[in-house]
Amino acid sequence: MSAESSAEGEPSQNRPPSQQGSGSSSGPASASQSSSGSGTLSSVDTLPVTLPSVPEEAELQPWGRLLPMAPGFRSHGNPLSSSPPGRNRAGARIHPPLYCVEDRYLFGRDAACDYVLDDPEDRKSKRFRIYSKKHFRIYRVGTGPLVPEGSEVFVEDYSNNGTFVDGVKVGQNKKLPLTNNAVLSLAEQRNRVFVFIDLMSDYQSSLPRALQDKYVLTRRIGTGVCGEVRLAFERSTCRKFAVKIINKKNFQSEGTAKRNAETEIEILQRVDHPCLIKTEDFYQTEDSYYIVLEL
Repeated sequence: MSAESSAEGEPSQNRPPSQQGSGSSSGPASASQSSSGSGTLSSVDTLPVTLPSVPEEAELQPWGRLLPMAPGFRSHGNPLSSSPPGRNRAGARIHPPLYCVEDRYLFGRDAACDYVLDDPEDRKSKRFRIYSKKHFRIYRVGTGPLVPEGSEVFVEDYSNNGTFVDGVKVGQNKKLPLTNNAVLSLAEQRNRVFVFIDLMSDYQSSLPRALQDKYVLTRRIGTGVCGEVRLAFERSTCRKFAVKIINKKNFQSEGTAKRNAETEIEILQRVDHPCLIKTEDFYQTEDSYYIVLEL
């Protein structure tokens, strides 16, 4: 018998396995089609999966704003300050305000800073040489879930020529608190560059002027029957204090109770003992007492 006739006599031995299955009515493919057609799910059908909805991330809200007081400043990497620059009455370019969204910003001549102190229209200008490559930073603390209210904002100076807050020099590698409407000057006191706007609170403006001049009041750290306690920083040293604010309206007998309270405060101011909390200062208005206590 020839090789050709032998191949014709044994077709199933030389045929590939895939071709063998395609000619059979009892193969897996026909069984799957049969069960699928009868309304029963087969092993190869895809089951729909419903995924839980993913909540969208909350958009970050700005906590502060820096208004430029001098032309030629620009910001890097801040999506909220992408508005085109305008011009003042003299025709100089004024860039839009910097909205503070992140917890810290670095300012300086270095291109890696968050806010670059230079003039993009005049790269050869020498007036920006008085600023350091890393001049200062603005940052806030006290933003966690355990903080009952608000946060504190500080400016820290890294420069050689100085950073000033409302005319007070911060000092290299030192910090001072920032409050609403504070003016930042760079290199020299008269070179006013930014105004800081606190978008979270404007509590400071309602305080006695003498208290404002010496202390910066920030978040509430306690409450009581007669009033509240706020965290404060001494402007000159950045030392922490507690300011107890007592509303005079809470006294039932305005005459006698007020006199007793004032007498007690005067006594506490004269007491200096390591086992007692020291009373640093005392202020009052027609409506409230402000007692400054050590922490």
